[in-house]
Amino acid sequence: MTDRHEDSLHTPLCGLLGCDVPVLLAGMGGVSRWELAAAVADAGGYGMLGMVREDPALIVAEVTALREATDRPFAVNLIPAATEACLLDAQIACCLDLGVPAFSFFWDVMPDVVDRVKRAGCLVLHQVGTVEAARIAAEAGADVIIAQGVEAGGHVHGRSPAFELTDRILGQTNLPVVISGGISTGKDLAAALAIGASGVQCGTAFLATEESFAHPYHKSRIVEATSDDTVLTDVFVLNWPKGAAVRVIANSVTDGLRGNYLGHDPDSLPHQAIAWDGDQPRLRYSTDSPLRTTTGNLEAMALYAGRGAGAIKNVSPAAKHLNDMVSQARHILNGDSSKRLQGDLKSDDFKSFRCQSGFSSPPCYAAEIAPDYFDPLAVDTEQACDVARWRKSERTRLRDARMALSVAERKEIGAALARHLRQVLQDRFDGARGMVFSAYWPIKGEPDLRPLMAELHAAGVTIALPLVETKAAPLTFRHWTPETRMVRGDWNIPVPPPDAPIVTPQITLAPLVGWTATRYRLGYGGGYFDRTLAALKPKPYVIGIGFESAHLATIYPQPHDIPLDLILTEAGVRSDSNESLTSGP
Repeated sequence: MTDRHEDSLHTPLCGLLGCDVPVLLAGMGGVSRWELAAAVADAGGYGMLGMVREDPALIVAEVTALREATDRPFAVNLIPAATEACLLDAQIACCLDLGVPAFSFFWDVMPDVVDRVKRAGCLVLHQVGTVEAARIAAEAGADVIIAQGVEAGGHVHGRSPAFELTDRILGQTNLPVVISGGISTGKDLAAALAIGASGVQCGTAFLATEESFAHPYHKSRIVEATSDDTVLTDVFVLNWPKGAAVRVIANSVTDGLRGNYLGHDPDSLPHQAIAWDGDQPRLRYSTDSPLRTTTGNLEAMALYAGRGAGAIKNVSPAAKHLNDMVSQARHILNGDSSKRLQGDLKSDDFKSFRCQSGFSSPPCYAAEIAPDYFDPLAVDTEQACDVARWRKSERTRLRDARMALSVAERKEIGAALARHLRQVLQDRFDGARGMVFSAYWPIKGEPDLRPLMAELHAAGVTIALPLVETKAAPLTFRHWTPETRMVRGDWNIPVPPPDAPIVTPQITLAPLVGWTATRYRLGYGGGYFDRTLAALKPKPYVIGIGFESAHLATIYPQPHDIPLDLILTEAGVRSDSNESLTSGP
């Protein structure tokens, strides 16, 4: 058996959650009961119990049965925004009394709820549909972000494609990010890891398995469906917040909407029972889906399914589906490394595979197999390998290393960098007097150069700070002085207020997560700095600021990567283009 720590599918998320492969069962309400959670967990994935609005007595029964079936870790999924406060309080208290190790939350982020379970020592996975929600969840203390795309089945909170949303969130957080939405195959899993995600979450793929608590009719409709047979609508909204959209397989109810799928007012919808679970009515337009125990007009109920339904061809045991998925992903990622290094790909799966994020090049892990395969300064654009996964791993390693430094050590390094930077500015730009100099506000263990910023301001240098004002656009630079009243910008970073003057920098500092002797920068992955350098005319002189310990042999540069002009660490100038901007008359 392959050692799991050498397995191409074993990400740090596996260690955090205690699973063997980074495949999570979605906590589908009604469907993800103990049988399914145990089957997924025993097969090496991560099990979840979908307990939205369930009575604590059922939670006790399900957790007890799950623990009797497996000793693997699991999470309980709750939806605070869709649950009455008194019931939610009882659910959480019940889970904590049972010693539930982790919670998965969805819909609106409620920091007090996250804080409550975190203080009890539980892990928190939070599913989000927007970058802003990811930021709030991270600030609240979530351990894992689940990025749900619009392709997902069931309740959908955002409108961005899963891979696009994940890519944006990866650029803004250090937390593990899991892709959810339309994920059914090993190709999807390989694609997720290729862009730097830590894993995937699957709902539809596991709903159509033998162990799921979904009604056989619901499972059969998924098997019959194509990816184009699903619709996004808010007509199944009773029991949930107004405007909550769901993705379902088209049926008589959605056909009757004549294309007007969104914009329905729950107060105007009739409360008509069309099915039953025991003595409990199931209403037309409710969020209830048909379960094993449901009888009545199943066709008119919410038949949840994501766009990944088109890849589901039969109802199989959950372990078989997971094993097939994992096997296909390993085949794609590992394959025959010698052939891949030669560019002679024989596998149709690998040749046809493309990252669903929209990246044009197929994923390639030659960098991990033989780093010397790459020419760091001459990457063939047509055959450029996606090294996002490798970069994400290095970012985590390097940032953990610098955060491990003591406050005194970081202060000493910052002082040394300030001395070297002061000398560079004096030697090359006459101290930068009369020039616009862009610095940065330190976050996440970056060297603190704020005392030097104040010193340069006093010497007649115009100081600027970069900030994100438009997503996926170049940075904006606004004037800063020691008296500037800062406001909170993206990801809670202090920035100058909106009325601070916009300036164009002539010299720019670039904080480094990692750096190379060829002056390439490993940043945070959002792409903002590269977009900015490409857009600024004239291009400023760019000085990379980083730790000596963050030196890398290469970052495997891609066509969009731009080398800096100079690299500066606490050891001094480490790499120099020998080009400097004159300070003018």
